[in-house]
Amino acid sequence: MKTLIILWFGLALSPLAHANVVGTDVQQFNPTTNGLDFVTVQSSETLRPGFLNIGLFSNYATNTLPRYGTISPNYSDALFGMDFNLGVGILPKWDAGLSLPSVIGQSVTNSSTGVTGQYGSTGFTELKLNTKYRFSGDDNHGLAAVVSTNINFIQNNPYVGTGGGPTFNFEFVGDTTIGKFAVGANVGYRLRSPGSAIAGIPVEPYRNQYIASLASSYHVASWDTKFIFEMFGSFPVAAADSPNFRQQSSIEALLGAKHDLGQNVAMHLGFGKGLATGVASPDIRVYIGFNVAVGPLFGRLKNPIATAGGLTPTDGSGNNFSTNSLYFGVNSYELEESGDDVIGPFAEYLRKQKFTMLVIEGHTDSIGSRSYNIKLSEQRANTIKKILVSQYAIAADKIQTIGQGPDFPVADNGNFQGRSLNRRVEFRIER
Repeated sequence: MKTLIILWFGLALSPLAHANVVGTDVQQFNPTTNGLDFVTVQSSETLRPGFLNIGLFSNYATNTLPRYGTISPNYSDALFGMDFNLGVGILPKWDAGLSLPSVIGQSVTNSSTGVTGQYGSTGFTELKLNTKYRFSGDDNHGLAAVVSTNINFIQNNPYVGTGGGPTFNFEFVGDTTIGKFAVGANVGYRLRSPGSAIAGIPVEPYRNQYIASLASSYHVASWDTKFIFEMFGSFPVAAADSPNFRQQSSIEALLGAKHDLGQNVAMHLGFGKGLATGVASPDIRVYIGFNVAVGPLFGRLKNPIATAGGLTPTDGSGNNFSTNSLYFGVNSYELEESGDDVIGPFAEYLRKQKFTMLVIEGHTDSIGSRSYNIKLSEQRANTIKKILVSQYAIAADKIQTIGQGPDFPVADNGNFQGRSLNRRVEFRIER
């Protein structure tokens, strides 16, 4: 198994493809390549430029393989699959990903008479590529478009047919967050290039399909966990010429949890169940997976330059400013960089103002206990105060520091990008 995983990772660096419910046959469970928010349903959020997500998922599903004719009442099958995913942020609001799904093992018992579909061997089943562009939204809601493609690896795949080409998927994505609840929806069209039917197999190559999915989640910050519900399916644009035991429509529901093991590491665990007798709709599915985010490998994103020299106004008063361009290490109140490009212009701005007090508020994400984060956020605010006093000669008696901890998030604490926005410092000028 260790050798297989090493080989799997090595081969997975080839150019590839991905999208929800996109498999050319039984690949219905398709974790997102950016690893944000849900499991298989896309949110509008994209990876920030330079960030790389590495995902590894395995799932065990029962009774997903096709079968035709008279089948024994005791028939059963089981399929063990794995997915290796890579996602990368390219530009603000634009990311891309690749995926390699594979079959690790299968079993079929009591097939009796009739025809059952099985894999001739284990290994990779297809290549998947996807790209997402977010054309509107903020840290709590948005709209995006996803385009993806699939290239079949399976020889004699009856759902593709002889000479069949790649599949293309076009999806519209929307989501919103209200407090600890998030909801998302994907709707789209799958454009297939079917080949000719394979002689002797009672399956027509699939034609174009509609695809749709829904998701909701609830974030329990004290547990660093999101509970996720999803429903996803695909439906043929036109009915098949000849019916079979497994229909072309498929619907599956999923219930799971996403637990943050650290700032940039998340674990998924859950189960799914088919709601329609379609190809790939399982009697039961269980899955486990991990997403690890690294970066930024290039292009660290800075806040836009605003009135107060590198700080972003939080209202129209001109007295309240926020920044997440001052980077603190994990569980640290020491700046990772000097911060001169933000603190220097802000100090110059302060010297030109008439003010009675500058209030510096430190904020943290939700990882760790509240009491620990309250103390850490105050220490971070004090770090900024010391720099303003010692390096820029701002009077110490005109600066007050407050630690707010995790109590006032501005973004979703349920993924690493939202947490990075919540680890911030805010300034309030009292005149």
